[in-house]
Amino acid sequence: MLSFNVSTMCMSLVRHLSLAARDAIENLPMDFTLQVTQHQQVLEAFSQLDVLSQGSQHPKLFQLRRLISLLSARQVLLRAATASGKTLAMILPQGLGTEEIEALAKWLSLLRLDINV
Repeated sequence: MLSFNVSTMCMSLVRHLSLAARDAIENLPMDFTLQVTQHQQVLEAFSQLDVLSQGSQHPKLFQLRRLISLLSARQVLLRAATASGKTLAMILPQGLGTEEIEALAKWLSLLRLDINV
């Protein structure tokens, strides 16, 4: 296992990330370790969310841990506050394409608006 270090990542994906996403990657906890093959998937998760949110959001640590558990074929129990991104953490890694992710994100944001009204 390797520590998640920007110098070992695919620099082509990192280059186009927003400053907030790059900062989040660089400041992952030291205990957040990945196998070499998992770096690409984590970077793609950061990249997709960064593009869809226009740089306003980046994956939370528990969402990345969920992705790694999925890639490792392990079961996971997520516990986090309401509206923290648990649903997205469970659904997005399931192989949705970018168009489906955009539609789902819009639907979930509308649903959250309905709940808060």
